[in-house]
Amino acid sequence: MTFEIPASIEKTWICLTGPAHLRRWWNDTVTLNAVPGGQFEETQGDARGNVLGVKTEKELRLSWAGPDWPIATEITIRLTGGTGNTCVALSHGGWSAFPEDDRDHLIETHRAGWTRRLKSLAAYAANDVN
Repeated sequence: MTFEIPASIEKTWICLTGPAHLRRWWNDTVTLNAVPGGQFEETQGDARGNVLGVKTEKELRLSWAGPDWPIATEITIRLTGGTGNTCVALSHGGWSAFPEDDRDHLIETHRAGWTRRLKSLAAYAANDVN
């Protein structure tokens, strides 16, 4: 999925990875240490993972798993654009280990959740964030 953010790449990256900013647009139960090997946790949604890779202002890769999942899935968030707008491309893969009925439901639930999160990020980043 792709989403247009009405802010520069620099500002979008800070909103995406800065702990205080992340808690404002995601929720106050999320933590992220955006360095390779760092941890991600959302206690409200009970998701956890690790930072698999970081290319500052370009790409963030995370593992993502719920407490009873057989394996972790993988999220890649890529930023492109210029000074006025940023295109955020998000992919969430690795669902093949899940039973088909669960997989379809999880994919759709996460797609809807990512859409809400990216809309929230866009609204937050569009404001004068410092």
